[in-house]
Amino acid sequence: MENFELSDIDLVIVDSFVVSDDNGTLGPEGHFFEKLDQKIPVIGVAKSGFHLNKKITKALLRRESKKPLYILSTGIALDRAYEYIKAMHEKYRIPTLLQTLDGMTKKNSIRCPKV
Repeated sequence: MENFELSDIDLVIVDSFVVSDDNGTLGPEGHFFEKLDQKIPVIGVAKSGFHLNKKITKALLRRESKKPLYILSTGIALDRAYEYIKAMHEKYRIPTLLQTLDGMTKKNSIRCPKV
């Protein structure tokens, strides 16, 4: 694994919820944002909705899919996070990069380093 500087990272995109409810309770990825000293925004992309965070998510319909992706964010405005995910290349419902990484982690059992 290559070494990198956190200052080189503009934002982190995770396959999950950043905030677990409308009251702002942090999910695992929100805690990740905290571990990064709140310096690197985290965008969550979830494939299904969660009944406790209806007000803080933004649904994104892609292609002909009738099932949206749910975008959440911390450290960055939700509308901006939504536009970033919307602009990502996609062949299907899930952005190509996220789909590729998901497949790689499952196939190779890649684990993220602890921060």
